[in-house]
Amino acid sequence: MKTAKIQTCLDCLHCKVSAKSTEKRRVYMKVAEEAWKKLLRWISLCRIPEVIAVGKRVRNYFWGVLNAIRLGVTNGALEATNGCIQRIKRMAYGFRNKERFKTAILFHLGNLNMNPSTI
Repeated sequence: MKTAKIQTCLDCLHCKVSAKSTEKRRVYMKVAEEAWKKLLRWISLCRIPEVIAVGKRVRNYFWGVLNAIRLGVTNGALEATNGCIQRIKRMAYGFRNKERFKTAILFHLGNLNMNPSTI
């Protein structure tokens, strides 16, 4: 039963993701804020320690979560780039100096066109 309530709250959060106009976005923000508050109220009544810990964390970052929903921005591209850099670092087993490491990153992530241009 409790899982169904959580799923209902989460479904409510995602119900208007495709809203494009300003008015629809404003309505969506209100719905999202109400759904998150409803979820936090439910979490405050829960007795499971792990759920309580998640609720505290969400409550601490509540306005950041709402701003992320409102602006629709993520750090996904940055995380992907960081993952690629970590992969390059693992493949190299260490570089002799920082300049070579930087060159390897620019080579792999610099979107270089390796095809020669035709004259």
